[in-house]
Amino acid sequence: MKSLIASLITTQYRENYGAHDWDGKGECPQYWKNKGGYDYMIKGAPSIMDAEHFVDHYICDRNDYSDEYVVNAVDCDIMYDQRMPEHMMPVVIEWDNRFECPEIKSSMKEAIQEIQDATE
Repeated sequence: MKSLIASLITTQYRENYGAHDWDGKGECPQYWKNKGGYDYMIKGAPSIMDAEHFVDHYICDRNDYSDEYVVNAVDCDIMYDQRMPEHMMPVVIEWDNRFECPEIKSSMKEAIQEIQDATE
């Protein structure tokens, strides 16, 4: 019997140090520095591609000052989060409640709210 799996999506966060001195005119200077990232464990997603798409489009944010993007996506045991030490815990998101998670970027929260309002 196949064991239950979840999707573990790893992101990279980086910051543009060149933007700190930018006056807002012309192109923003580019001096990116990697700052770490996050692990998101998506439980109950239909596929790893769906989980990766959700994290990339609904959680990761990109602008002139910072950038977060997906660097890895793998299947993992459904109990993975319960076996990790606290300092290595992934952000756990249940697929059925994914649009309610606090990690969703603000622009997507507004779009989700508009859709929900329109359907009421």
